[in-house]
Amino acid sequence: MDIFRGRYVIERGDTDTWAQQGNAGIDVVQGSINEPDDGQILFTIKPDQLFRMDSWAHPEGLVVGFTGVLARQIKDLSKDVSLSPENFVLEALNAFIQAGEMASGHNHGNSDEPSDIVQNIEFETPE
Repeated sequence: MDIFRGRYVIERGDTDTWAQQGNAGIDVVQGSINEPDDGQILFTIKPDQLFRMDSWAHPEGLVVGFTGVLARQIKDLSKDVSLSPENFVLEALNAFIQAGEMASGHNHGNSDEPSDIVQNIEFETPE
């Protein structure tokens, strides 16, 4: 398999099609991937449009993008615990959901049985 730095190969054949980062978003280009400067841009799509398109194509799913400082923290912290950034987010979200279920008395793991795990939360009032 050939790896082309900075290009995501969509299709190889007589004419190649690939995606690459452009000034306005992600350019989808057609031509010879070995001569990318001669390729013709078919269209450009913004990254947020990709998220919306995936949500449209998979209505039962949920797509969330992380950018900026939060994305950097996720990437850095996931390395510390030897997880991929995606698995780090999934594990953190799962822990948060379980804590919320315990605090609210919900038991989504087995909704037929009532949860006997109840944690009272009391807030301190300022003096």
